[in-house]
Amino acid sequence: MQTSEIKPQVVTGTVVGAPPVVVTGTVVSQPPVVTSAPMQVKGTPVLAPPGPPQEWGSSWTGCLGDPLGCLIYCCFPDCGVCCDGCLADKLGLEASQKGCGNWCIMLLSNMSIYGFPILCNAFCDCPCGKKWVSPCWYTAVLDAAVRRHNLKYPGPCGDASCMEGCKYQMCCCVPCTLCLIRRELNAREGAAGAVTKQPGSTM
Repeated sequence: MQTSEIKPQVVTGTVVGAPPVVVTGTVVSQPPVVTSAPMQVKGTPVLAPPGPPQEWGSSWTGCLGDPLGCLIYCCFPDCGVCCDGCLADKLGLEASQKGCGNWCIMLLSNMSIYGFPILCNAFCDCPCGKKWVSPCWYTAVLDAAVRRHNLKYPGPCGDASCMEGCKYQMCCCVPCTLCLIRRELNAREGAAGAVTKQPGSTM
């Protein structure tokens, strides 16, 4: 019986039914795009200052231009900060400076019974925290005014600090500086009111 040898056949050409692969260009790997969400900081919101810091509308020695403010901040500086309608209200410091509760914490934090708790608060940041020590508490008011209205730190001490969160200005010139902040805020509120006032309005 004769057997036929089967030879392999090589088929050349295009395979029918296979989708053609079309290369239209060079594939370039792109770096991953990272989108950053705005960071939310607890506490007082920091406003982005437009341009270089501005000068204050008056000097820190101009207290007599506001006799009522001079009286308030010479006799009751903490009340001039924490009462309704005062500096804490106008600067958005409700969390730490406004109200009787915050005022009481500040007073207790500055007590000194053989150095406790004021020295522990100032140098160890406990038990209440350094921010409640009087110069730091007032420094927060100055910082908020400077940030909010893009102002330079006033004289005579400027932005010099004796430790973190405590400006020399609020160690030796508290009444004058608070009175300066009050005058500045009142002047800006008055200017804003004049701009928004409608012609012919009697209010």
